[in-house]
Amino acid sequence: GILGVNLNLQVSTSDSYGTVTQVDFYNERTLIGSSTSYPFSLPWSPHTWGTFHITAVALDDLGAVSLRSDVLTVTFPCDLDSNGLPDDWEIDKFGHVGNSGSADFDGDALTNLYEYQHGSDPTNYYSQGSVTVVPVVTIISGDGQDGGKGYFADAPLVVKVTNSSGGAALNKAPVTFTVISGGGLVFDATYNSGSAITVQTGSDGNAQVFYCQPETDNTTSTITASSAGQSVTFTESTSLGDGNFDPPTAPTVDSINSTQFALSWENHATAADFILVQERANGGAWSTIATFTDITTTNYTVTGLSPGVIYEYRIVAGQN
Repeated sequence: GILGVNLNLQVSTSDSYGTVTQVDFYNERTLIGSSTSYPFSLPWSPHTWGTFHITAVALDDLGAVSLRSDVLTVTFPCDLDSNGLPDDWEIDKFGHVGNSGSADFDGDALTNLYEYQHGSDPTNYYSQGSVTVVPVVTIISGDGQDGGKGYFADAPLVVKVTNSSGGAALNKAPVTFTVISGGGLVFDATYNSGSAITVQTGSDGNAQVFYCQPETDNTTSTITASSAGQSVTFTESTSLGDGNFDPPTAPTVDSINSTQFALSWENHATAADFILVQERANGGAWSTIATFTDITTTNYTVTGLSPGVIYEYRIVAGQN
């Protein structure tokens, strides 16, 4: 039982000679209440925690009194902070008392109080009342990218988590992305980073991180995304600098004045025939503003800029 929440005590009665008119309910030998009408039930909750032994005695219209009923044992756990959660249960699950019964610690849309009442674990997203959810984790995008050492992969690593029973997308499911081999770091949307990081799915069931490549060329890295023992593996690589055909990297900008700046980059494409500098304004179409057949070129001065315009640039290596 839960302090402050009534239990409905009720008995079944029969009388071969008269009619049952009253049932008295006792805790041990102390009368806790009476019911004088069928179905002879009594709402009851004690004023303190503890274990109680409830019995019932029936009286009929002829003055007969029944023997005591079988004992019903009811336990009301200690709840000193009066939040509906037994203190020992709180300490076991959370490590301390004072947790709100209406809170949802694990994000599974079930309150802590509901999880206590239904025997599930409030710190385990997949323990949901009487049900244990088994997830399915699927890669959506970001696998197999090849980028420059020390740089972020072009696209985030994205997975979807669904319920194996019915296939529904799971919202707020925890997903841990872990760099298993190769190196590099994973970042969440607020720039927390590490070799392992845990994020939650959105309402579409998707979870994502951003992957920064290790500081070594020609390295293949593996990153797992796991949830409740189910996992998938991303494979990312750094092949820049292998002497074949790799794009320029590390573009930097040095301001000259309000209408021009110096753009520089690093070359890796030793097999390229030309290098293009491309520009777009305010998210429009890309246009080539410079072409170099000398593939050792690593800088260009951009001119003709207009105030208030957002410019983007990319350096492209190509072959005839």
